[in-house]
Amino acid sequence: MIEKSIVYTNDNCIGCNKCIKVCSAIGACISKEENGKARIDVNGSKCVACGSCIDVCVHGAREFNDDTERFFADLKSGKKISLLLAPAFRANYPDEYESVLGGLKEAGVNRIISVAFGADITTWGYLNYIEKYDFTGGISQPCPAVVSYIERYLPELLPKVFPVQSPLMCAAIYARKEMGITDDLAFISPCIAKKMEIEDPHNSGLVQYNVTFDHLMKYVHEHNITGSPVHSEIEYGLGSFYPTPGGLAENVRWFLGDQVYIRQVEGERHLYEWMHDNKDRIREGRTPFLFIDALNCKQGCICGTAVDPEKSATEDALYTLLDIRESSKKTQSGDAWSRPDSPEERLKNYNAQFSGLNLEDYLRGYTDRSGDCRYEVPSEAQLEEIFASMNKLTDDSRHIDCTCCGYESCMQMATAIHNGFNHRENCIYYEKTMVHELEAEKMIAEAANEAKSSFLANMSHEIRTPINTVLGMNEMILRESGDANIIGYSEGIRSAGGALLGIVNNILDFSRIESGDMGIEPREYDLSESLNDLSNMMIKLTEERGLDLVLDFDPKIPRYLYGDENRIRQLVTNMLSNAVKFTQKGKISFTVRLDEEGSDQNYVNLYVSVEDTGIGIKKEDISRLFSQFDRIEEKRNRNIEGTGLGMNITQRLLELMGSTLNVESTYGKGSRFYFTLKQKVVKNEELGDYRSAYRNRLNIRKSYREKFTAPEARILVIDDSPMNLRVVKSLLKKTQIVIDTAKDGDEGLKLSAKTKYDVILFDHMMPQKDGIETLHEMRAQSDNPNLTTPAICLTANAVAGARQQYIEAGFDNYLTKPIESARLESMLAQYLPDEKVKRRSDDVIEVFLYKKSAVMTGVIKKLSALGYSVASFIGKPDNNDQGSSLALAVICLPKGIADDADGLSSLSRFCIDMSVKRRKMLMIGYDRFAVISKVPEAADFPWVNQPVNMEMLERMISGMNGREAEHEA
Repeated sequence: MIEKSIVYTNDNCIGCNKCIKVCSAIGACISKEENGKARIDVNGSKCVACGSCIDVCVHGAREFNDDTERFFADLKSGKKISLLLAPAFRANYPDEYESVLGGLKEAGVNRIISVAFGADITTWGYLNYIEKYDFTGGISQPCPAVVSYIERYLPELLPKVFPVQSPLMCAAIYARKEMGITDDLAFISPCIAKKMEIEDPHNSGLVQYNVTFDHLMKYVHEHNITGSPVHSEIEYGLGSFYPTPGGLAENVRWFLGDQVYIRQVEGERHLYEWMHDNKDRIREGRTPFLFIDALNCKQGCICGTAVDPEKSATEDALYTLLDIRESSKKTQSGDAWSRPDSPEERLKNYNAQFSGLNLEDYLRGYTDRSGDCRYEVPSEAQLEEIFASMNKLTDDSRHIDCTCCGYESCMQMATAIHNGFNHRENCIYYEKTMVHELEAEKMIAEAANEAKSSFLANMSHEIRTPINTVLGMNEMILRESGDANIIGYSEGIRSAGGALLGIVNNILDFSRIESGDMGIEPREYDLSESLNDLSNMMIKLTEERGLDLVLDFDPKIPRYLYGDENRIRQLVTNMLSNAVKFTQKGKISFTVRLDEEGSDQNYVNLYVSVEDTGIGIKKEDISRLFSQFDRIEEKRNRNIEGTGLGMNITQRLLELMGSTLNVESTYGKGSRFYFTLKQKVVKNEELGDYRSAYRNRLNIRKSYREKFTAPEARILVIDDSPMNLRVVKSLLKKTQIVIDTAKDGDEGLKLSAKTKYDVILFDHMMPQKDGIETLHEMRAQSDNPNLTTPAICLTANAVAGARQQYIEAGFDNYLTKPIESARLESMLAQYLPDEKVKRRSDDVIEVFLYKKSAVMTGVIKKLSALGYSVASFIGKPDNNDQGSSLALAVICLPKGIADDADGLSSLSRFCIDMSVKRRKMLMIGYDRFAVISKVPEAADFPWVNQPVNMEMLERMISGMNGREAEHEA
């Protein structure tokens, strides 16, 4: 488990390894792959927040956490907060810092104390601790990154780290003990790592917020925080110069003279390597230094890890700080900061200034944290195994040391792999040695994929073409028959045909799974329709097998949901068909109910279960259910049909929708397959009696009417199947379109050369000359009158990538077989010339737009293309004169309507008016529940969510009209 870190990786990471290369903390950078993408995460228990990875990253992939947002939130809530101000803030923002401090004061900050004064106390503490305890050769600790590194990776040096608090903590202690400040304290900070110091148990309760320069100034500029000029309230001395490299050393020399020997070491990697190289001398006190002034940042805190990189790139802040340093020195004698006095006189005045302080109050302890940072050096046998797995079989290959992985040597990389910090795929040598092998595998796979795709395309055409004929002819029976029994039989044909199509799709979906193109396409749907189709299919199947069917559908489930209805139907069909296949006697139970856990007014968790009394599954065979082309107990089940793909595809579909298929089975007694699926609620209308909804849909089918008529329009259909030609002509019969047909590509070319058509439909897979070849030849004939005529491909090829193939081939659009009459009519209405299309005059829809938008203009155009006469109005509905011929009112609500009191009042009056006149109305909007909570009258009307799903909208409009026709009859 990777502990949360101050420094973290965002989604910009590409795994380039630069951060590993500059990181001094072994194991802090963890290389891994997620969903095939390389990234390097940060382990918080090992990271010392040195900031080197942020500096080196050119992809903006490393960020850091601080307390800026929490600070401003608490300030707004009224919490009393005072500031501790780093001297580098004035140096980096000389033109803004006074107004920013004034703005913070106006925002509620209580007092402002400069940490430069705390630095003066730190210097006093160092000098007195050295004298009192004869502590020489120690390591300074104003830098929390240095302290953090020693605690984790050099704990043997902890006794040599000065126990005197940093300037920040000295300022905090003084503020609380001497000034009596009880407010929470926020540090305006140039350093990311200060958050670690603030949260260290040894400093508990002193400071509550690390507010970094970078995040603070972004917040200040974004929220325009400014005010009258304000300064910090305590005078300070040379502590203001602490942020520069050697700032501590210069302060000490001010009081002890230039003869003292202080070692300065700065810079992330250089500092930590130096400490490792000299750890024995330091630990044993064998250095000649008074102390070691150690800083993580090469340019000091003035350009700390949380300072704007653009400011760190210049020396402007340094020059400003030099001016501040000189202004801190006094011209008169008798002061700790007097220029004319000797170091001895300054030290005397310095100690007098802080004589009231107790040195012990300003000391701290440290914690050995190396236990979380230890790693294991692999043994010879383990190294051999690691190198062998990396294809490094020779001594030379094990000492390439190219550093591409981020480590200095192959040995370090092997050690990182052994400890789980890295993986062999991040080794360029391993990747290169795999190239030839992968290329060979790729060639074999591509050849196999081509053969598979060709086979699946041909099979799709050969199977779906006759299904198109069956379902197309059956559609005409449903339209034209007045006999209730015949319509019932035809519904059975339609459901069984749909089931057959589902089986074919299972096979075809295998190509999508293999190519990675299998996706989810959510839309609004009517759950009652899906359940009725599924149960109708099951009634036929179970009757044929002599099985009982138990249907248990919770009537309180919301009827209108948002999800991928087609995929849900497909996976449930697989489960139901599977249950029937493996059950010889007994019953099949199909249950759909609400899982209350996780459900609310906006979302529901559907629990779907299929239980059978079939042959059951052995416990050891359950995992094989989801393998491709694998059938359990093949010998025992040899008479049971199946591809071995159904459960694999079902599991894949559920994973894409954020769920999983669960199985419980007792061998010889039966099985239960079940899942829980989260779906968005479109409308809070309960499912109720699903059989009643089924009967309503039958009545709607009986009252089929064409979407438009176009007696002056002429189209050409080219297809080698006479039955397919007959299906198209039958489906379009009532539109009165003049339809010419051609039995092959050559005949289609002859007809197109003589006659100008409004639309031409091409079957794809025809013998001798297919649809694509026919289209290209037609477009190549310069004198052909149909060079720009819209071309639509009729295809049974439903494998992955089909759409892209047809568009690239030059078609304007395409329709898959079996052809649905509604889609065929809608597409023709889209491409036929407007002047030749006559819309139904009895389907007038008035659309009221609160304001014009491109989205709603597109909806109006699509409604017109579906065959409705649309009258649109701009403005609130009570400002318009509603016509008496109104068939349906559609009112379109903008975003934010729930916050518009005037708009809600207008909407309420309109809803009441519609109810009084018993007119139908449908609403299109964004947040149904927010609107209904303020306009209860709106709850009585159907609702479509934005963005508008046109298929759902058309279905709802047709259903409303159909129910009205049934009522009037």
